Amino acid sequence: MAGKRGKEQPGEDALIERIKTILGPPGPPVRVGIGDDAAALCESADDSETLVTTDLLVEGVHFNLEWASPYQVGWKAIAASVSDIAAMGGKPTAAVVSVGARPRAREYFIKSLYEGIAAACERYGVVIAGGDTVRSDRAIVNIAMLGRARKNRAILRKGAAPGDIILVTDTCGDSAAGLQILSLFPKSEITIPFMKRLINRHLAPEPSLAAGLAASASLAPTAMMDLSDGLAVDLPRLTARSGVGAVILEEKIPTSPDLRAWARRSDVPFATFAVRGGEDFNLLITASASKVDDLERNLESAGTRATRIGEIVPRERGITLVSSSGEILPWPEASFLHF
Repeated sequence: MAGKRGKEQPGEDALIERIKTILGPPGPPVRVGIGDDAAALCESADDSETLVTTDLLVEGVHFNLEWASPYQVGWKAIAASVSDIAAMGGKPTAAVVSVGARPRAREYFIKSLYEGIAAACERYGVVIAGGDTVRSDRAIVNIAMLGRARKNRAILRKGAAPGDIILVTDTCGDSAAGLQILSLFPKSEITIPFMKRLINRHLAPEPSLAAGLAASASLAPTAMMDLSDGLAVDLPRLTARSGVGAVILEEKIPTSPDLRAWARRSDVPFATFAVRGGEDFNLLITASASKVDDLERNLESAGTRATRIGEIVPRERGITLVSSSGEILPWPEASFLHF
């Protein structure tokens, strides 16, 4: 998401590690705490566990009201949290919403925002259980969402092993291209169909809920997470948690015809969007070579395409990108981070 990180500031991952050190290891009922897409709580005798996630969206950091309507902000806020639950193979159940809004626009903003929230909740089976509103000098939306997964079966970022196949669902880079288009042209002047579709991928993303449930049902993933910040940021998070490295083949990263059309028009390589772009909310999955076919079959039955883009390797080999010409490149740094 938007927000350039100054070199003197700690990155989001470093900040999270500091918080983990302060809080110490979690105790019961928390099975999985800080560091994954959602927390996992074992708090009952049945065969499921509770997933908990939270997302904070701040105007000027995560969205711009010059081109995103409050309705779209509401939809995207729910979609981001649903994506976190999906990334652990769970199903979302309920959420609470806290909103900060400017006094002059408060009534209109909150009404439109909640219409977007309600539409997304209806789509993904989420019930709003409550929330809070407050006066603020900029728009703020916070979603805290609950979900359910089979007990001890939530899929974590930790678990990938050398030899595992790396896959992504759907395509990469559309949201980043849509964001670039919005930053270059007044929204009212954008009439070309492929550009409008890319913008929609950014403003109204579709989390990979069906894919996450299908992946979980296959029992194949060794690790999984959503690509909310893009391959450049999220793959190193998965490999760090698993204690491994990775090799990614640039030419295998799936991209849409719309993205390729915009890359030609903008003179920016489509692979730049695919690797560095975020907020596609598709899934990054690893699976052993013996089970990857089962995973792909389950995903296909759920209407999701998965593409093999690389392989997990020993940690000492780091993360490398093999270009379309066969050149071995160091893993690229992301352009944008939360901090």
